[in-house]
Amino acid sequence: MGGPTLRSRYALTVEKLLKGCTIEHIPTRVRLSQSSFLLHSPYPGLSQDVISQSFWVDFFSLDVDKEFLKARISALHKDDLIEPAIKKNTSSMFVNAVLVMAIPSLPNPGTEQNTSSLGRSPTEPSHLEIEVMQRHAAETLLIFIPSILNKGLTGGEILEIFSGDFGKSDAVFKAFVSELKQAWQHANVPDDTTYHCLQIGLRFVCSINQLSPNAYFLTDDLYPTIKKVLELPNQREESVWSASLLLGVLSNYHKTDAANLNPVLSRIAGERDDGFMRQICRLTQGFIDKAIESYQRVLDDSPSSVTSSLASVLNVFTPKQDAKGLSAFGISNPFPIIGGSRDRGTSAEMSQKVQTNGDFSSQPDLTSAVLFTLYQYIQSNPSFRLICVQSVVAAPSLNLNSHPALLPLTVPSAKAKNPLPWVAHILSLGSYILTHSTSSGLPRPAAYAHLMLRIIHTLVEDPSVCKFLCVQNFSVRLCRQRVPFLPLPPKREGRRAGFETVLDCCLIWLQHNLHKQLQTHSFILCVQSLLRSLRFLAEQRIRLEYTWEELWRSLLALLGFIFRKIGKEGMNSDTRLRELDMLVIRALAYAVAADFLPGQKDVCQLIYHITTSSQTILSQRTLLDSTSDLSHSGSSRTSFHVRTKTTLEVHTRACLSTLERTTNFFLAKIAEEDTRSTSAVMRCIQREVEKAARDGKGVIDFGMSTRSEGESVNILEEGFFAGFDARIREEVDSDVGFVEWACADGLKL
Repeated sequence: MGGPTLRSRYALTVEKLLKGCTIEHIPTRVRLSQSSFLLHSPYPGLSQDVISQSFWVDFFSLDVDKEFLKARISALHKDDLIEPAIKKNTSSMFVNAVLVMAIPSLPNPGTEQNTSSLGRSPTEPSHLEIEVMQRHAAETLLIFIPSILNKGLTGGEILEIFSGDFGKSDAVFKAFVSELKQAWQHANVPDDTTYHCLQIGLRFVCSINQLSPNAYFLTDDLYPTIKKVLELPNQREESVWSASLLLGVLSNYHKTDAANLNPVLSRIAGERDDGFMRQICRLTQGFIDKAIESYQRVLDDSPSSVTSSLASVLNVFTPKQDAKGLSAFGISNPFPIIGGSRDRGTSAEMSQKVQTNGDFSSQPDLTSAVLFTLYQYIQSNPSFRLICVQSVVAAPSLNLNSHPALLPLTVPSAKAKNPLPWVAHILSLGSYILTHSTSSGLPRPAAYAHLMLRIIHTLVEDPSVCKFLCVQNFSVRLCRQRVPFLPLPPKREGRRAGFETVLDCCLIWLQHNLHKQLQTHSFILCVQSLLRSLRFLAEQRIRLEYTWEELWRSLLALLGFIFRKIGKEGMNSDTRLRELDMLVIRALAYAVAADFLPGQKDVCQLIYHITTSSQTILSQRTLLDSTSDLSHSGSSRTSFHVRTKTTLEVHTRACLSTLERTTNFFLAKIAEEDTRSTSAVMRCIQREVEKAARDGKGVIDFGMSTRSEGESVNILEEGFFAGFDARIREEVDSDVGFVEWACADGLKL
């Protein structure tokens, strides 16, 4: 039989503390005179007796057994923490860790011979001993804080447990925040100490989230201090990641009900230092690229140029789905894609890999959490939006002695042949996130996808950003890990307008996320972003050579999916699902009405796909009538929402009438010719489009003779979409659901 297990003095001390033993009954090796330096604490309100000081000096001199401390605190029940004896010891552990961190550092060891002139006794700890104690205090807080805060405590319970007495909580937490701030802003603080203190702050705010104790981090404006951390050269990657995420979480504290009172959010919105904002782009680019590499390590989606080119040629002749809308007219042949621009797959080998390999359930990588902070800047700061699309960033200057979770970190060289603007890296990562967001059925990937769609929506809402993306050509590697693949870019050295990549990201979401459990709010953001993009192109008379037929097919597939889903759920269907249905109708109608397509071939493709989906379009009238019955339901709706919904229904009916007239016009023309071949149908469509062009008319003019007298709404009038824009913007601004996932990822590293 084995003998008794020897336990370290640290473990024995922790065991007694968490059982409620008084400090006086726990042995210590530190003489009282050696702890007297704690009497010089800058926080007199937290002063303690000499015996207590002696104990904690000894305790923080011991090496921290992290696993044991975490296990023992985790074993405590919530009720145990409120028990007076245990509460006294746990609060004393927290308070004294803060006091140890507040010990003024001695000069460098080489100057310690002058300690007497500094008013210190020779019996007091040396520079190195103080440094060790402070490191142990930081290590203790890194374990103590999340282990206590994961027990579902209320804000008041947290204040009491951490301070020991609710009346002392103000002094304790002000000292806590003050010490973290001191460590962050002093350039002479060791890198490890800065990182530990950033992690302490991050773990605290992530564990607290929206509870009241986080207000202490806002009473003192921490933005300049965290900004200084990010501006320091050769900063550790972990420190950059922690500081960036800390900014994002703090800026989101009570964002919906007290945004004007949040100094961090106000500072982000009012930031005008272009150099600092470019520094953010440089520092975060590496994390974004690392997150992309994490997807690519699961499945390499590098295109094989020879094989994929052959596959693209063969796919021109691949039959597509049956055109149900024309089957009633005796046309049974499936319609091919006009122009054959779609690359249905790179190669048989790649398709097989996609179908059989790759577990993306753990994606995106933890480093993607910086997107949360970036979104705060993108949403709140117009100057940052312009910088993020204009800046061509160089490799950041970082300390590569990094945490394993942040490695390998590769960044493009500043001397690369075709350096990319920073937004290209965001869109590349976005393509991977949006491709895999719902494939695992897990909420975390879906939350990241929603955040990415919010970023895209904010970008396309800014006309200055859109203008720049339309004239700036660059090459972006987009995700090709799930079938169907996006088309390969045309032969322009792989470079094309950045605005096309924005459209691609929306298209990726539409193609890969039609599931029974529909992420309705994310689809609303996606379609609204597309609609806003189409409106910008039409208003600015910009004609992009884009694969528009992919977009029409995906929107019509979504419309059919919604119709079937509402048909099954009936009156129990989600109100947002019906709003999404109206939004898709509006997007398709605007595509018909507006003049932004580059050529007649593109117009023919649009009409072709609308005509093949005639059954879905012509069934929307019944669905819209049933939707109006729910317009004023729900007592929680404000008068603004009711008025907005009523306006939306009136406008949606005008849009639907446009689609119905166009569909019926071409169905009638096809019926007149009694055609039974795909080529004949296409000749019919092309002939009518050319005739309209000669007469100076657009697609919207087809079937105008059938317009009813009551249709007085012009969907091209300025302000037609104002109501829906306001509704979407209100929901985007009020949606802070991602913060819990940012906090969860902040606690994992």
